[in-house]
Amino acid sequence: MSNYYTIYLDFVLNLRVTYLLLCIMKTRIIYLMMIFASMFFGCEKEAEILENENGQYTVSEAIIDSTNSSNSDQDSCYTIDLIAAQHFVAGNVSVDNDGENLVITFTTNDDWTINATHLYIGACEDIPLTGSGNPKIGNFEYHSNHSDGTNQVVYTISLEDIPEVYCLAAHAEVISSSGVGETAWGAGDDFSGNSWAMFIEDSLTNCNSIQPE
Repeated sequence: MSNYYTIYLDFVLNLRVTYLLLCIMKTRIIYLMMIFASMFFGCEKEAEILENENGQYTVSEAIIDSTNSSNSDQDSCYTIDLIAAQHFVAGNVSVDNDGENLVITFTTNDDWTINATHLYIGACEDIPLTGSGNPKIGNFEYHSNHSDGTNQVVYTISLEDIPEVYCLAAHAEVISSSGVGETAWGAGDDFSGNSWAMFIEDSLTNCNSIQPE
């Protein structure tokens, strides 16, 4: 009788262990599926609609896999390097025309993330400058702070708010992989002041929208 009882207890114990293992496996499978979904779809924050004296504009941010993301330089009107700490190429700034808006995209490489961005795009004579000729970044009309880990920021600005001939100054606060914060500028011409801030001058005529074939 005791042998049968021992066998019964072993059976119940094995059944409980099997059930426990199945529960653990199910939990791990669900967890792995969530990780896979996050990696597959990426992490993108819904575009935020902001407003300044010129009108509304949108800012969106994302965490992208730069190793798998396609390079859209060929589809852009132009792309300039995003220079951090005067000496490091931390990524790029691209400008596109979708027919209704000018789309300015900050993208950093694997070694950098974006903490904040400040953008001026408008008449060259209206760039806010100090008396010594340095740009007043805090007075740039387009600006936003960004979530930890952000490595792509997109500004969408109506063409109606941009003059035919314009200047663009793209500034970013970036963080290196070692955690050091640096200033970054889109490459271009130097301002007249003693800082290393830069800008470019261009025309909307040079940035026509890409029409579908």
